[in-house]
Amino acid sequence: MNVVFTDSIRQFRIRRGLNRRELSRKSGLHDDAIQRIEAGEYKPTKNTCQRIADALEVDLSEIYGTDGTMDKVNLLRAALIEVEERLDVICKVVDATNSFLERIDSEDAEIDEQAHKCLTQVMQILKR
Repeated sequence: MNVVFTDSIRQFRIRRGLNRRELSRKSGLHDDAIQRIEAGEYKPTKNTCQRIADALEVDLSEIYGTDGTMDKVNLLRAALIEVEERLDVICKVVDATNSFLERIDSEDAEIDEQAHKCLTQVMQILKR
């Protein structure tokens, strides 16, 4: 993550008179996440950046640079990080579901309930 990005979040937060805890509450993110993002220790997804921008009441592009623009390279990086994270979640769900299917006993009522929960989770992920 570049310094301009982390500095711009901190600057907007301070200009709005918010401390980290208040930004955390407004964005729905954990206090530690805000601290790590501002310290440059964590690269947030585009969705997380949008939540921060909304909480700060600024356009997403404003937190990506001092001139208020987000260059295409950073936009592409943010999109690829988000795709990678979603694919990772999908792969974990597929692995867990395959493992679950290997253990199925067709006469077990509990299995049907677990299958329903897995299906619900998969459908929620695919809707994102």
